[in-house]
Amino acid sequence: MRALLQVILGLFVLTLVWLGVWGWGSGPDLPRWHEVWLLLSGSPALAETDQLILLQLRLPRMVLATLAGAGLASAGLALQGLFRNPLVDPFVIGVSGGAALGAGLALVLNWQFQLWGISTVPLAAFLGALGMMALVYRLGQVQGQMVIERLLLAGVALSALSSSLLSLVLVLRGEGMEAVIYWIMGSFAGRSWEDAWVLLPFWGVGTLLLVRHLKALNALQVGEESATYLGVEVDRLKNQVIFSATLLAAAVVSVSGVIGFVGLIVPHMARFLCRSTDFRILFLPSLFAGAALLVLADGLSRNLLPAQEIPVGIFTALLGVPFFLGLLLRQQR
Repeated sequence: MRALLQVILGLFVLTLVWLGVWGWGSGPDLPRWHEVWLLLSGSPALAETDQLILLQLRLPRMVLATLAGAGLASAGLALQGLFRNPLVDPFVIGVSGGAALGAGLALVLNWQFQLWGISTVPLAAFLGALGMMALVYRLGQVQGQMVIERLLLAGVALSALSSSLLSLVLVLRGEGMEAVIYWIMGSFAGRSWEDAWVLLPFWGVGTLLLVRHLKALNALQVGEESATYLGVEVDRLKNQVIFSATLLAAAVVSVSGVIGFVGLIVPHMARFLCRSTDFRILFLPSLFAGAALLVLADGLSRNLLPAQEIPVGIFTALLGVPFFLGLLLRQQR
């Protein structure tokens, strides 16, 4: 079993590396795989302009897609374990709605401010996601204890409210609609190393916090009461997993826009390939599979149309919606 898991993890890593090189070298103008090789080999034959395109335009968005996919997948895996529901992903609990509202207001109202080097739109999206999650978390409590069903319902309701408020602002203001809609669809276009550095510390903290709770999530699958008998502090586990997953999802959405369904699809892929439900086994495959999925989606978004880039969120939605419906039908049977 261990050998099989090592082979699967190795295949995920090789796939991610191959997709990374492919995405780095491919583009709407001309394929640059030869230039990638010259760059990696340190050859002086590579022109300065080509080096700038590879290092300052394509590489940061590939790194950002890797971090975003890994973050959304790990957050989705943890939330599915916490809620014991295979249909949950980070955006069900209101993170995307709050981020979209924050970023939309910043774009439409032309807010201008910075904090710790983070520009207006990512910062507004991050604060909107955290603020919405804090409200959902408060509504999900009964007498100081978290009730999972209430939290899910509050997340769905407040996501709808966020969407309505953003639509109202767009109608009343009548400006910036195109920028807001494009941001909501999710894209890595125009992202730089600055965005990757902004995401990295939040990604690292959120991922490390989730790793600490994988064993407790395994115990939780037999029920909260049984997990308590096994020594798990269930309320504390809920609080910390929700905080970690929200931190990851909010940080990703703040730099990439709303990219849905990655946290829903990837954990199921990992379970199917690893033939396991142990979160300690599934975590790394989910991490690499999520990264590979978004690197592939980003490469396709740049290369399918010669004169236009398709938002990467469209690809994940086209893949995720049929997958979600398939899960619903499977549960019904």
